Amino acid sequence: MKESTVTNITPSTTSKEKSSLAKFCTQLPAPKAILTVSSYSNLFATHHQPINHYYVSTLIEAFSDRSNNTSFMQLTRNHLMTLQLLNITKNVDRPLSSGRPISEPPSQNVRNTLVFDLDETLIHCNESIEVPHDVLLNITFPNGDSTKAGVNVRPHAQETLKELAEMFDLVIFTASHECYANVVIDYLDPKGTLIKGRYFRDSCFRTPEGLYIKDLRVLNRPLDKLILIDNVRFI
Repeated sequence: MKESTVTNITPSTTSKEKSSLAKFCTQLPAPKAILTVSSYSNLFATHHQPINHYYVSTLIEAFSDRSNNTSFMQLTRNHLMTLQLLNITKNVDRPLSSGRPISEPPSQNVRNTLVFDLDETLIHCNESIEVPHDVLLNITFPNGDSTKAGVNVRPHAQETLKELAEMFDLVIFTASHECYANVVIDYLDPKGTLIKGRYFRDSCFRTPEGLYIKDLRVLNRPLDKLILIDNVRFI
């Protein structure tokens, strides 16, 4: 699952409306600076015989032959994108800020906290409600429009959350909009007894490239007591 991407909410009306819904869900934008095959064309042009450069040759093959969709080639493409996005986040040259202010210094007398991502970690939202799903959820957007989202829950996710809540404080931190994420979290924790905190897109820092980065300081807890469980490394 590529970060994926929960462009997965399917509207029941027109394609124009469908394109506007994606902004409420976690998406992985294509980075602006992509390594291209031409970056290495001069290197290969100087050799009369085919040469094999460890890793680089595989990258060139993955991006020059898009028809090759083996799992290994797809993994190679995803790996390169991850490296590029890691470089983007590494070069963020100012303290991350968010929609939620950081208040008093965190107390040291808190339990260890597990910070769960939502999409592609605890659940997967399908691109179409025609795809088999575990539950069909009603999503209402801030403008009053509504749609349905077919969601698959990771096997044993709810049982796992219940067990972990006995030992840790559980928090959901997602780059999705709260109008969508709240409905999903309510389904995972219908009694509201497991999840101690909910943080959404307005708590993320958005880079110029369009990436949403999670600054864990907004949780106002000691960083050495936080464990982030996320499907994307660069978040």
